[in-house]
Amino acid sequence: MTAIEIPRDESPARHAARQAHKRGVIVCAGPLGEPYDPDFTDHRYWVQWARTTNAVETDALELTEWAKGLDNEPDDHGYYIVMVTNLAENLDQTHFLRPGQWVDVYETSDKSASADKRYYIVHPP
Repeated sequence: MTAIEIPRDESPARHAARQAHKRGVIVCAGPLGEPYDPDFTDHRYWVQWARTTNAVETDALELTEWAKGLDNEPDDHGYYIVMVTNLAENLDQTHFLRPGQWVDVYETSDKSASADKRYYIVHPP
């Protein structure tokens, strides 16, 4: 797995400010579905993008699945799903979050030559 590192010439605060933040919901399988993208057993999860709405009369915020995205191909329903790493479970390599759990997802790039996008969450189990 490629490490997520902060460049030496950049402060942690500036690095965090450059990261995209999205909301999502944990799902059981990746963009290709079962059996091609099964659920993980370690600290990685499949997350489907979601958006915040307040269309209800009470003005209470709700999260709904988002049919738009930046990466990966949409699944059969046109939704976007990405792999995320839960840094809060990194040390023990656990997998305690359940499908349907809403999470805040952060986007960063790795140190590869192509600077691939990587996604992570910090959600205690």
